[in-house]
Amino acid sequence: MVRELVIVGAGGHGREVLDVVEAVNAASVERSGEPVWRVLGFADDRLVVGEPLERLRRRGVEVVGTLDDVAGTEALVVVAVGDPAVRRDLVERAGGLGLHLAPALVHPAATLGGDVALGAGVVVAAGSQLTTNVRVGTGAQVNVGCSISHDVTLGDHVTLSPGCRLTGGVTVEAGSFFGVGALVAPGVRVGAGARVGAGSVVLHDVAPGTTVHGTPARPRPSGGPAERP
Repeated sequence: MVRELVIVGAGGHGREVLDVVEAVNAASVERSGEPVWRVLGFADDRLVVGEPLERLRRRGVEVVGTLDDVAGTEALVVVAVGDPAVRRDLVERAGGLGLHLAPALVHPAATLGGDVALGAGVVVAAGSQLTTNVRVGTGAQVNVGCSISHDVTLGDHVTLSPGCRLTGGVTVEAGSFFGVGALVAPGVRVGAGARVGAGSVVLHDVAPGTTVHGTPARPRPSGGPAERP
């Protein structure tokens, strides 16, 4: 049965999630003759006009309104926002409106090994590889070309930007953000709400709420530039 889906967040990341949904549909049509999803459109609390709206229309979709406007429908939602804290708040708000998260969306060009468990609202983009005995919490986002090795645990609403590498036994607590190409050494724990800068190599545990960057990764000096999602 084809299910209805609304993508929450009409920015660039939202369009990338649309890519994942379209690829899932194409693979399903080839396999069974029927798509999995009918995308109703995007929900966004911001006023989407001008070129951002035109980019959506070139993809054949529209903004259907705010998250409140979606309440009361049968559609499932996926929150496609890069910032973990914003995504968590939107997921909680959607739940309060009686909306339910879609099951994990996995691009057909991603690879999942044995005993991989993905929470609701998870997105795994093309080219990513999750090997074995991996746990991914609600609403986590694994962007293109990431590698997640054995026995890794990702908490709720974690964001992995493109090209991240998490080696064996890594634990990432809820709401952490990893910039493009970050690498985490075996057995390291990254605390809740931590931020790892692009290209950083994390060799030691990262305390909750800490921003680290560099090779090896160290806490960001006070007043330095923040990593952007």
